[in-house]
Amino acid sequence: MNSANHHTLIWLLDSQLAPHVDAFMLHLLDCRYASNTVNNYLAGLTHFAHWVSQCNIDVKSLDETLIQQFLDDHLPRCNCEKPVFHDRKDLHAALGHLLVLLRANGVIADLSIGLTPVDEELRRFDDHMNHVRGLAPKTRKHYLAIIRRLLLRQFADQPVVISTLKPDDIRKFVACQSDLCRVTASISAPISALRGYFRYRATLGDRVHQLVGVTSFPANWQQATLPKTLSNNEIERLLAALEYVGTAARRTAAIVHCALDLGLRSSEIANLGLDDIDAYSD
Repeated sequence: MNSANHHTLIWLLDSQLAPHVDAFMLHLLDCRYASNTVNNYLAGLTHFAHWVSQCNIDVKSLDETLIQQFLDDHLPRCNCEKPVFHDRKDLHAALGHLLVLLRANGVIADLSIGLTPVDEELRRFDDHMNHVRGLAPKTRKHYLAIIRRLLLRQFADQPVVISTLKPDDIRKFVACQSDLCRVTASISAPISALRGYFRYRATLGDRVHQLVGVTSFPANWQQATLPKTLSNNEIERLLAALEYVGTAARRTAAIVHCALDLGLRSSEIANLGLDDIDAYSD
């Protein structure tokens, strides 16, 4: 553990969070974080565990409010024994993963359930985007609006059963979203939201590869203007300026004629080799 000394590690092992350290590490490894990030998140968890112990907070009462209190109230005024991890961004991410893990294992209560199954599904998806993927609030809000339209269209106020979704359902939904877009490229945002949602469902064990397969991004070719060309007079002047005496001069002339006579691009001329030339004999 590079980001914390032995004495700070003891804070974690002596805290109420000690039984969850191994699961926390495995969770981070499953998320494919680099070793340095895992070390930082573990150091952040250690600092939080020390604060929880100092405040006599029961681990079963941990939630977003307490984490925000730690970040907003304790962190700016922290006088814990050094070295101690202080990076707010990494602390926020690490503690977000902690809540996901504790909820998954039934240690703490789940987020409050919405009025409908769709509300509950969206809350869980938002929790995944926030704590696992680290998406910005604006991006999450946009994605949730798109997925809400999909789920309400398919399930209304009934339970969300992803296995009942068919590729044709997604095609029709994307087509409807396309009608709302002013330009073709705008459909990329709904496609990104759908792919992100299906990746989330895949982490829950759902077989969604067919659904992902129909959420490809549309082609968006840019219309390029024709390249500028030389006038007849300019071509005549260029040819008149060529010299054919000496190796360098002949090479320059060959390049010019490849471009003018054969219409080759500069990259094609630069990569020409002897094998590209067909030799014919009478």
